[in-house]
Amino acid sequence: MTMFEFMANAFYMLCGVVCVALAALIVFSVVNAILKERGKGKKNGRNQN
Repeated sequence: MTMFEFMANAFYMLCGVVCVALAALIVFSVVNAILKERGKGKKNGRNQN
């Protein structure tokens, strides 16, 4: 394996890790928003707005 091949593989691996991290972040934010919306309907005590 040459140095260039190693750097290319490292670059692709880094892109994969970033892609997975972004996907996890998007899923987390969507789930968080859904849970907030569901919790808002239940509690009608003190409203924030």
